[in-house]
Amino acid sequence: MTSEQNRILHWMHNHPPIIKLFGDALVLLGAFALYKIKRLRKLDCCKLVLAILSLSSAILLKKNFNTVRPKALCHKKFTEFFTKSAQLVMINNFPVLILKTMNTQENGIIQGKFFARAIYSMKSKNILPTLSESADRVMEKFKKLIPENYLAEMQGIIEGYQTQKAKLNLSGRDLTLKELIFFHLRPEQKQFKELANLAPFETIHSSVTIDCPEKQGFVMESNVDWKSRGVMGSYSFLVARKCDEDTITLSLTVPGMVGNLNGINSSGLCLSVSECSADLEDIKGVPAVFYSRLCLEQCKRIKQITTFGEKPTGSFDLSVIDSKKAAIIHYQPKIHIDSEVKKYVNSPLKVNNHSETPISNINTIQSIVFNPAGPEIAIATENGWAADKSKQTFKVNEIAQKYLG
Repeated sequence: MTSEQNRILHWMHNHPPIIKLFGDALVLLGAFALYKIKRLRKLDCCKLVLAILSLSSAILLKKNFNTVRPKALCHKKFTEFFTKSAQLVMINNFPVLILKTMNTQENGIIQGKFFARAIYSMKSKNILPTLSESADRVMEKFKKLIPENYLAEMQGIIEGYQTQKAKLNLSGRDLTLKELIFFHLRPEQKQFKELANLAPFETIHSSVTIDCPEKQGFVMESNVDWKSRGVMGSYSFLVARKCDEDTITLSLTVPGMVGNLNGINSSGLCLSVSECSADLEDIKGVPAVFYSRLCLEQCKRIKQITTFGEKPTGSFDLSVIDSKKAAIIHYQPKIHIDSEVKKYVNSPLKVNNHSETPISNINTIQSIVFNPAGPEIAIATENGWAADKSKQTFKVNEIAQKYLG
């Protein structure tokens, strides 16, 4: 996409009333031209061309606008609910899923049930792609790499989704475990030939900046680029998990996601995953989003991550800060040194988003600022250009005391 096209789409995103008015005018113009042709009962080439151009332009305008539609114009995606084991609350007008039990399968059922419409929409837009039977063998290999409790949570999502899908009379194919596993392997898709051809590439780019402003301590900003298709920013939500008596985690996520791309825990440890390029063959270790969640749930300091017992499956950058240190850990399983740690030394650490687009662009659906001193997380989500939006702050301990105490 050229910079000029990006500017036009950005303008459309910021001026929806004008776009709606212009689209309606094109439809009326096309309808009027067709009416004149019918009224005169003879073919008028000029009016016919005008009608075709007007109506096709209106369709094209609507199609392009739907890919960048601001989430304020989207239908309300989530409804608050309360059960003994979970609840969805709106904090600062943003959805937060509170999981009160450590039973991962039950947590998955909750997500599959109450986010069924969103998951259904993601399937229809091919964000959750349908895989053929030829993918079974490959997915079985990667299935063995997923920690059992996370696998149980994924199976719970499928169970909850299928039950709710039947109640809502939603048509279309069911959600399968292999499709949900593949959804979590997007960071590895380009790295393994066996994954590359299963579905079109759906890259998830993250650009990260770590700095240490005077008297403030370490902060980290992460911008997530993921083709929104007009919904992914709207579907974003926070999930709060109680991992044990001492550890609460907050992750910014989307329906169907069990792993962690961006998260913070009650000890102030903050993590962000950025995918990398690699050419790998050995299917072993733990995939990136599950590895990140393991670190978030089991570690309190950076030192514990650098000595973590598990090894990742693919290559990625894990940007991490705590109250005293900051680093970017580059994992590269193919070389002899499994990871390379780049520590903060008086100048910002950066991971670019591995693309030619600016940091905030049409695909930026989430923008996050982590502050371990809180510990707190400030977020903005949108169906494009999320980094341009004002952020809302969520304090981990406040959420823990109010909902998970």
